[in-house]
Amino acid sequence: MGDLKIVCPSKGRHNKVMTKDLVDDLVLLVPNGEGEIYRLFNPQNEVIETPKDLRGITATKQWMLDNFDDWFSIDDDVHKVRKMYQENEEDAYVTDPLFVRDIILRCYNMAKEMKAYMFGFTKERNPLMYVSQNPFRFKGYMNSSHFGVISGNRLYYNLDMNEGEDHWLSCLNAYTHRYFLMDTRYAFFTKDNFMARGGCNDYRTEESMKKNTILLRRVFGEVVQIKRPVNHRKNVNYGERSISIPL
Repeated sequence: MGDLKIVCPSKGRHNKVMTKDLVDDLVLLVPNGEGEIYRLFNPQNEVIETPKDLRGITATKQWMLDNFDDWFSIDDDVHKVRKMYQENEEDAYVTDPLFVRDIILRCYNMAKEMKAYMFGFTKERNPLMYVSQNPFRFKGYMNSSHFGVISGNRLYYNLDMNEGEDHWLSCLNAYTHRYFLMDTRYAFFTKDNFMARGGCNDYRTEESMKKNTILLRRVFGEVVQIKRPVNHRKNVNYGERSISIPL
């Protein structure tokens, strides 16, 4: 398998890193000053502190682009992985950390083979959304909760954005590289998104989401749309956006 660093950015959740139980050899990337307490509560994991003047997830992801080669970023509150193609609920969930790592590495190696610079997994959690005739996608939105990049890319983040960085990178990747690799056969489930303390929720607000949606539209145009309620998702946060890449 390829040489891939699996990194878990985390902030203020030293005793609540769920992902370490699901992924082997997880590297915890934490703000300066939090390294000691993260090491105390997570002795089995490598812990890396970001520079002292670095603040926010967007700056953290840019630091990862600048300092790591091939990496896969995964949120600290991922608590289960589902086989979207498995109809039987009882057999649908992956619990073996080695299997989860293998899922990530296989996607990474396929992306390298097809010369894609971004790879990851579906944001959908409802197996009814899975299309068996189309298990891979090559354009659209890539959720930053579980995605990776490969060295040699020409990607960068807009540091004026304190959230929505995944929409920025999805649009920029489409403009720069035209396609990515998304494996829709597996879904990574995060817990209490938009509600848990710590992480991005310390600074994500409706006002910030609205501001960043406007910024995205100014740069990328009408591919960025205000998200509307749909049948399978009626609860939409004010300021959320969606993207549709016309390629």
